Amino acid sequence: VNNTWTAGKSELEKDVILDPYFGIFGNKQVPFKLTFSEENNMLKGEAPGQTPLYFEPSGKDRFKHEAFGIELQFNETKTEVKLIQGGEITFTREK
Repeated sequence: VNNTWTAGKSELEKDVILDPYFGIFGNKQVPFKLTFSEENNMLKGEAPGQTPLYFEPSGKDRFKHEAFGIELQFNETKTEVKLIQGGEITFTREK
């Protein structure tokens, strides 16, 4: 699925492909893993035992969830994602 999004619009277009962001990311200092997939043309983030959150693109390799004040920043190769909410935690791709 080549779901995409254009800056300045709230609907998906043909500029950002979500598939490279899918996977499982972990951090040895945090007792949970983050799983990213796609649902309803949005990037879905899940942690075990938590309600899934849906993130909107906010820039190159960046996604946000405004209501919870969470920002995700993926590195260029999509092997790491930085979760920013007050502080920052970096998760590394495991799968």
